[in-house]
Parts: sequence; C-alpha cells; structure tokens
Amino acid sequence: MDTCQGQDGPDELNAPPSAGRPVSLARRALQMAPQLALVAGILGYLIHTGKLDLGALGGLRHRWIWIVYAILCVLPQYFLCAFRYRLLLGALQLPGTLGQAFSWSMIGSFFDLAMPLSNGGDLVKAYYVARHAGRGRRGLAVLSVVLDRVVGLLALFVFAWLVCLFAGRQVDDNPQLLRLSRALLFVCAGSLVAFCVLVSPPLERSALRRRLLHWAPYHAKLEALYVAFAGLRRQWVLLLGMLGLSLIVQILGCAAILFLAKGLPFTNIHTGAPAELELVPTLVVLPLAVFLNTFGVAGGFGMGEAAFQVLFWQLLNVDGGANLALAFHCLFALLRLLGIPFVVFYRHKEHAPPGRIAAEVAETLAEEGSGG
Repeated sequence: MDTCQGQDGPDELNAPPSAGRPVSLARRALQMAPQLALVAGILGYLIHTGKLDLGALGGLRHRWIWIVYAILCVLPQYFLCAFRYRLLLGALQLPGTLGQAFSWSMIGSFFDLAMPLSNGGDLVKAYYVARHAGRGRRGLAVLSVVLDRVVGLLALFVFAWLVCLFAGRQVDDNPQLLRLSRALLFVCAGSLVAFCVLVSPPLERSALRRRLLHWAPYHAKLEALYVAFAGLRRQWVLLLGMLGLSLIVQILGCAAILFLAKGLPFTNIHTGAPAELELVPTLVVLPLAVFLNTFGVAGGFGMGEAAFQVLFWQLLNVDGGANLALAFHCLFALLRLLGIPFVVFYRHKEHAPPGRIAAEVAETLAEEGSGG
C-alpha cells in the first residue's frame, strides 16, 4: 500500500473532490461576508482618518531593494517551519517525511488566504495530515497541528521577552516597555508552568482526571490524545529545538518587517516630524502586533492594520503602523501563492474543497471516538 494513503482504501482517497455536498462560490462568499465587511470597515476607517496612506505604500516601488531583502528573510521561514513540524511528528510517532511536512505547510500557508481566520490554513493542513496518518491516528494528527501552532505563537512572546531581557537599560528607562516586559515574563513563565503541570506524571496517573474526562464525549479518544501529549515530557531536547527554530522564524519575520519599514515614512505623533523606528522598542512591539494578526482575515488583514497602528501609536509614539502592516500583509499574501503548486500537484490530490474540510475532520474524529 502506498504510504501516502495511510490506512484508507485507494477508492476513498481517489474519490472526486466534488463528492458529498458541494459548496458553491456564492455560499462560500456569503459565509465570509461578515469577516470581509469587518476588514473593509477597519481599512475604510483608517483611510478616512488618514492613518492608512495608500500613497505611501506606492512609494515602496521606488525602494524595491527593501522588498527584496524582506522576501529573502521570509522564504527560509517556510523550510524552518516544515522542519519544526517534522520534529513534532517524530515525537508523536506520526508518519511523514520532511518533504511531506513541507508540502503540508505550503498548502496550509496558501489556504490562509482562503479561510475566514488568519491561521485558517491550519484546518486544511490538519485535514491532509489526518488523511495521511490513517484511521486510529487522525486525532493525534490534528493535535500535532494545534501543538505546532501553539509553539509558534509562544515563540512570539518568548522572543519579545528576550529582547527586553538583553536590552536592559533601554527597557528600564521606558515605563511602558518595563510594564510590557513584566507582562511578557508572566505569559512565558505561566505557559511553562502550565505545560509542566499538564504533562506531569501525577496528573497523568490521576484517577480524578480520568473520571472527569470520562464524562466527556469520546472520552476514550481524548484519553489517548492526552497520554500522547503527556509523553512529550520525555522530549525536552526536541521541544527546546522546536522553540529554537521558532525563535529563528520570528527573528526572520521581524527582520522582514523592519526591511519593509525602511521604505515607508513614519512621523512622530507629538511633533509631526519624520521619525525613525528605534530598534529595541520596535522588536518588542512587533511580535505582539504579529500575534494580533491571528484575529484578522486572510493573513491578518483588518485586525492587523488596527493592531500595528495602535501599538506603534501607544508604545513607539509614531504614526504609520497601519501602512507597515498593509505592506507586510500584501507581501505575505503574494508569497503564500507559492503554495498553489503544492495544492495542484500534491500526490494523489487527496484534497477536498475548503467548505468540506472542517466537516470531514470532525467526521473522522467522531468515527475514531465512537470506535474507541
């Protein structure tokens, strides 16, 4: 049996994508209408109030070298994220080569543009990984995608806190950044403590935990997922490696944004004079702004512009954050199109229309839960 087929039969995998209830383009557009309306409202407000200057973005074409530098920083991120995910697959004893992990990551990146949320591509990625893992391991495959995303988001906060830690005096002299550094320390330390508690042997052996979990639907499946998750406590070196890769990804992402900033104007909110972004405060703020992109649409549009504008205004005392966010989103949207060949030529084309993916993931997990 071909390894790409997992434990499913060839007829199931090679069934036409249109099998099942089709989702029309009109219905899909209607489903995304509220999100698109929110994006349009936010961008319209920023343009109306002068916070978003499309003319400033046009000026980037005369400073194209900064766009090239930004692209050179973004491209390695795809491979690093795929390698990080491959490490996690190995820790969870799930099948998948580095090449497959790269394909799944590129497919998920492309569908970030088509799904209602910024990281909606993770749902598509989970579908591919679950189909490849086969029956009995699909729930674990979906969990792997969730854990991979959590590690990536946690790295944003760790990176921002490390900048505060090594900046020293520059943060201590800025009351706003000092408060922010303490909040970042709380998030990072709290996440570490929470993980240690969740994977601890006493909790894994706890009879009370098992009784509480027994009340949940598909409790046998959830218990198996928890045991697999708790087993990660034996993989500290691998987890630290994943976090290290995530930090490199965040460094490259922030470098790309800083290169784009070189081609855009910023003004001091107090004097109205042209202003330069200070490196240390900007490196603290950027990860937080990127995190808030999670609540945007198609890679962060809308919410991302608002987040950049507010954070730059409040913490950096500069105007122009929305321009930088829009340039960042447009560049990443174009690069996400690199995922198209992986969607079209992925082996056996075992993909379904986006409108069916969530339902199919839920159905397969329910089947395993009832069977367990």
